[in-house]
Amino acid sequence: MNTKKPIQGKFYNHIIKTWEVKNSKRALECKKQGLRIYSISQSGYCIGYPSISLLDLSDTTLLQNYGLKKLLAVWENLNENITEYKEIASKYDTELFKLFDFWFVLGNNKRPILTKVRKEILSKIIKKLGLDKSNKKKNYKAFTDRKINYEKGPHIQIYRQYKDQYLHHIESKYKEFCKLYNVEYIKKGKIWHEISILAKHKVFIAHSGCKYALGYLSEGIDDNVLLIEIHLDVDPFWSCRNKPIEEVLLSHKYSKIPGEDLIIIDKAGTGATLKHAKKILGGNAKTLGLFPKTWESLQNLDYFVFLDHLFSNNDIQRLKLKPDSWYLDLIIHLTNNSNGKK
Repeated sequence: MNTKKPIQGKFYNHIIKTWEVKNSKRALECKKQGLRIYSISQSGYCIGYPSISLLDLSDTTLLQNYGLKKLLAVWENLNENITEYKEIASKYDTELFKLFDFWFVLGNNKRPILTKVRKEILSKIIKKLGLDKSNKKKNYKAFTDRKINYEKGPHIQIYRQYKDQYLHHIESKYKEFCKLYNVEYIKKGKIWHEISILAKHKVFIAHSGCKYALGYLSEGIDDNVLLIEIHLDVDPFWSCRNKPIEEVLLSHKYSKIPGEDLIIIDKAGTGATLKHAKKILGGNAKTLGLFPKTWESLQNLDYFVFLDHLFSNNDIQRLKLKPDSWYLDLIIHLTNNSNGKK
């Protein structure tokens, strides 16, 4: 059993309010109320406030029907009037903070309240700018959330096998707190077909990567999918394991990593987890970052998804992306090539 005690209460470099409850019943009640379980230890459950995106220029999910130019207008207004919108958030005892240049986040309150604040702020910006929804069919959205159907689909049998295997690594009494056992939505998207040809084997990082892995499998392209669990700083289940974290590799087909022809896929905030995963799995593995947030992470990736497009590392030089404006450069490029040409 892993005995390394985790450091808690951080979302990237932002401090999140946390506290401890002693029993699982109370912890589950907190989860149902919209709080987050950050970790489980021998002394209890570390409970804290979740964080949600207010605006993310790399992912149009929240404003998918407005088009890129209107999305940029919202971002500019949010930047210019950040004090005003922070005051709106503070009325609900909620914090609005800017993690990266193009990513604004709401935090330090329960999820239902965060969702309400997000709706109020975005509605105010849209009304102030006089925006209406775009008539264009293209929404620049890479993935669509689909509620998981536990009765049918090419991914369900494999998902069940993943869960059965994971019980060999974590005590069954903790599975109610584990994302791998509680997937509600999967990430479907045509972009999976582009990604499928990058390498034979696709490695997703659990637990958050499970919804992406199931989204890939649901497309019926192939079933060469593995899950690996890696934590750089915080292992939320450090005290619940029957085996060390390094052994938690899940596959319904393979007992170990199948050679060099693989690509590791994960959301890429800073890209640190992907970089660490590549070190563990071998230097020949490729990396694919979903919605990278920093210039440094972009440079360390072999491929990345920004909005609804798949790019390679070579595109950084080809498109002449700049460190201080690469995300705007990409948006302008996609706006000018709205027919889908990269």
